[in-house]
Amino acid sequence: MKEALKEVSDAEVWAEIQVRLSGAQSEQKTVKAAELETLLATHEVAGDDRPDGVFYARTLSRSNWDKPWMAGIEK
Repeated sequence: MKEALKEVSDAEVWAEIQVRLSGAQSEQKTVKAAELETLLATHEVAGDDRPDGVFYARTLSRSNWDKPWMAGIEK
């Protein structure tokens, strides 16, 4: 996730979180914001895992990453 969000500032992420919590829609989405939205909406697999693919993401089972310090993370 850190790599996926490296070009998005903390302020941009926080602003999007606030928009989502309020139920409002942001007026313009950056490419990174749209990418984050897609990653968060992924249930199991999104895209194709191939060398020339444009996008690929997969959800890891909770047992792969569940640690006490990750308690606030859903997926």
